Amino acid sequence: MSSKNKINQLIVFILSIISFCSLVYILLRVNMNVVEAININQKSLDFFDIITIAGYLFITIFHLYGIIFIFTQFRYPSEFKWLRILILIIGISSLLALGVEKVMIDEIAKEYRSGFIDQGEFNILNYALTLNLLFNMMMIYYLLKLFRRTDKEEAKNNFADENIFLIAQYLGILAGLLGIFQTFVLISSASHITKFWIFIPFYVLFLMPYGLSVVFWLSLKLKKNISEWYDDKQFQDILKSSLTTLILSIPCLLVMIPFNILNPIYWFMYYVFLVLLLFSGCILFYFKIQDAV
Repeated sequence: MSSKNKINQLIVFILSIISFCSLVYILLRVNMNVVEAININQKSLDFFDIITIAGYLFITIFHLYGIIFIFTQFRYPSEFKWLRILILIIGISSLLALGVEKVMIDEIAKEYRSGFIDQGEFNILNYALTLNLLFNMMMIYYLLKLFRRTDKEEAKNNFADENIFLIAQYLGILAGLLGIFQTFVLISSASHITKFWIFIPFYVLFLMPYGLSVVFWLSLKLKKNISEWYDDKQFQDILKSSLTTLILSIPCLLVMIPFNILNPIYWFMYYVFLVLLLFSGCILFYFKIQDAV
């Protein structure tokens, strides 16, 4: 095990402990007194509010650093493969849940000020925080298992850059589906374009896991010459995926015509996530499914 990898493990472990304590504190405070927890009636921040904000900061940093760390671990094939995949799925879901928590906190505060209280938003907030806690505990469990491994076992691992590239495509499909779904929801609900900025953080959250995986994959490839990035078949598969995406995007754009969309921003968001979905799906088809036929 390299010293750099050991340092990364230690950093993630420290962040996970701080994040775990922060989540327990936030969960207890929300369920004991939600009015004080989300600062509904106060115009200024008190000491406990500052602790909550600092806790959320550490939780967010832990999510980003933890997901990147899990990506790096896919370079080392081992008996922990399926555990890593499970942690990655839960981690991405937990990252998206942070955005859900922000929306639920705003909704709860709005309802309390108007005198209308709905238990639904409160339950969703608790579910999202519980998902954060689950990701945190699974990361701690995984790190403890890594700490118990010997250097000899780690030395037997070989790099697996292709696995990281393929995982990025799965995340691209997920991001594409989520982005298209949110766009259709905004269109069907006739949401005014002036409120579109509220949903931009969600689009960013959808793209973040995919973007992190691609950046990490590129950081590995930059150590090599460009001519060594792909073999001939892989390069042909990427070209075929690009052409297939171009062809399929045309009828998929025609699907939007009946909606009579006047604002170009919805067309743009739909097209971006559509291309991401189609390209990632084609990459997986040509890389994996077609090879098995």
